[in-house]
Amino acid sequence: AQRVPIPLEKAVKEELERLELAGIIAQVKKPTDWCASMVPVLKKSGKVHLCVDLNAAVKRERFILPT
Repeated sequence: AQRVPIPLEKAVKEELERLELAGIIAQVKKPTDWCASMVPVLKKSGKVHLCVDLNAAVKRERFILPT
């Protein structure tokens, strides 16, 4: 896991709390099969945007295309 840069810690914590209160994310307090690293990005407006790559967790259906 990557550490959050010290200058962004407060903003990241506030954004995580906002997302949790909105029901968008939930804290997991038990072991899980997978996790994804979060990367905070500072927007021009000064707000923090949280980016997560979930591609490894997506289960894709396979369709055979006719040739």
